[in-house]
Amino acid sequence: MSSHEHERVGICLRCEIKVGLDAWSVAILQDLSTHSFSVSRSPRWKVGARVWIRLTDLEPLIGTVRWVTDGCAGCSFDKPLSPYVFEHLVRRP
Repeated sequence: MSSHEHERVGICLRCEIKVGLDAWSVAILQDLSTHSFSVSRSPRWKVGARVWIRLTDLEPLIGTVRWVTDGCAGCSFDKPLSPYVFEHLVRRP
C-alpha cells in the first residue's frame, strides 16, 4: 500500500511545531494519516526541512516537509503513527 492509499482525515487541531533550529510555534493540523499530515505553516519552510510536531499527550513526532503551498505545508512522519494513536487524534473533541 502506498502512502497515498492510507486513510486521510480532515482535522482542525492545535499543535506546536518547529522546523530545523527555529523556535516552537503554534500551528493548526489540517489533515492527518498514519504516514503524513498537513499544517498551517511559517513562510520560511522549505521542502526537505526536518520538522517536529507536539500534540497534547504525545512525545514530539519527527518528519520531513514534502510540499509547501498557499499558507500550508505537507509533511511525512519518519515513523508512521500506530492505528491506536491515529484514532485517538482524529476522535478528539
